[in-house]
Amino acid sequence: MGIKKPWTFFWRPSAGYPVAVLLGGGLLIGMVLSGAFASFVQYSNTQAFCISCHEMESTVYQEYKETSHYRKPAGVRAIG
Repeated sequence: MGIKKPWTFFWRPSAGYPVAVLLGGGLLIGMVLSGAFASFVQYSNTQAFCISCHEMESTVYQEYKETSHYRKPAGVRAIG
């Protein structure tokens, strides 16, 4: 009962709004969603996030610490 009014609002033809306003709104929403996605990808591309899973920390991360990628003489590590 409460969903019918918003549903018809979003699916009716837009006689009251210019096409430029609709395209501009869609572009703005797309930019916000794209920025949010890029921020999450950057956040999830860290070593701390990667090994936060209990399976990774107890197995793969322990093996990684024994490789030359983890222990470099210059101190630079291969992390995402």
